[in-house]
Amino acid sequence: MAAFDAGEGGTGLSKHIRALGISETYDLAGFGEAQTKDLVRDAFTQPIQATEPLRFTFLIGGGKTQNRQKYDSDLGRYLSAALREIGFREDRAATALMECQGSYKSQHDTHKGIRTVQVFPKIDLVDEEGENGAGQGRSRITNPSSPEYMAAVCTFDTFQEMVQEKVCSWNQKRRLLRHLGSFVARYKEAEQKLMKMEALSDEEQEIYDSIDPDGVEEKTVWLTSLVKAMVENGQLTAAEREQVLSQIQAKLENCSVDQEAATLNEDEGKLARIHKQAEQLMKRRSIVNGHAPVSHKVKHQDELRGITAKLIKIEKLENTRGRLLTIDEVKQVGLKEELLERATVLENDSRGWFEEDEELEARLAEVRKQGQRMAAKKAAGGGKGGKSGGGASAGRGRGGGGMAMDSDGWNKVKR
Repeated sequence: MAAFDAGEGGTGLSKHIRALGISETYDLAGFGEAQTKDLVRDAFTQPIQATEPLRFTFLIGGGKTQNRQKYDSDLGRYLSAALREIGFREDRAATALMECQGSYKSQHDTHKGIRTVQVFPKIDLVDEEGENGAGQGRSRITNPSSPEYMAAVCTFDTFQEMVQEKVCSWNQKRRLLRHLGSFVARYKEAEQKLMKMEALSDEEQEIYDSIDPDGVEEKTVWLTSLVKAMVENGQLTAAEREQVLSQIQAKLENCSVDQEAATLNEDEGKLARIHKQAEQLMKRRSIVNGHAPVSHKVKHQDELRGITAKLIKIEKLENTRGRLLTIDEVKQVGLKEELLERATVLENDSRGWFEEDEELEARLAEVRKQGQRMAAKKAAGGGKGGKSGGGASAGRGRGGGGMAMDSDGWNKVKR
């Protein structure tokens, strides 16, 4: 994480952001309204040259009392207002995709107690040598091991299996839809260049050769139906439920504004359309409110629960006062680092495709709570614990689950 002196204003940080051209996290402690506005204007008004879509994460609030005092309580509002002023839009499902350029979203990590704003700037794609246009290297979009590429080029049956295994939540499915749309758009761009007798870059040629637009359309239709059904059937997490309700409320407010304008203009046809739209939105809101939020299973939750309980016991042993530990207790304490390392592996392997850090952390936090309850129950002599084995409730890791090659040569997830 990078930190800059707020006394210099946003100039130093904005120059660093534009010169670096890669995704990074920055601490905005000490920034006020003027510095924040300067930062956003200087860093994001013009596209940034980069080899792939970017994500800049700005820390705008700390968890502990002493950390919270470092940040202006209105810093999030300053940042959002400055971004909107230069044409950025808020998108709570945004991620590092070409389609999400010029968007931002606010996040709150309840486990760490920190608040951030993620910015997805407009970019000018360059190759690895810094030249405009596609270079000779391979970017993430055509990397055969990237989830989005596998999903785009695999068979429809394999695609359905991938979604079932690795793309569980509503937001994950929406992000995958954006990736699929990106591939179709890139395919059409390549097709237009060929029609104009223009040469394709290596990446454009690979997309043109490997993408079947009709096949991607079939996947898109099927996945879109799943996304819609998840809302109607109440299969949203707590954060997703809040997100959908917020979107519905914003649309209802827009309907109210449009209704006033249509009434002044005596436009009966438009009034009828607005009334119908508002009814549909209220019906959807009622459906969402009628369901409790869901929680998606963590892949290694049994093992993680057991290890959380073990770590709690180890912590108590480490804090023992007034007596020496037994040989068996010393051995238990000696396993701590091994358990923590195992935890990182398990948590990494529990991450779904296109799952954001805070989404994975929310699922892991619930598993940790279950492990704490297990430890309390065992301490009270109330029963045997769950499965043990590696993994602790250490911090988040990165990466996805295990994959293996299928008979067609495509990577597909293990069953």
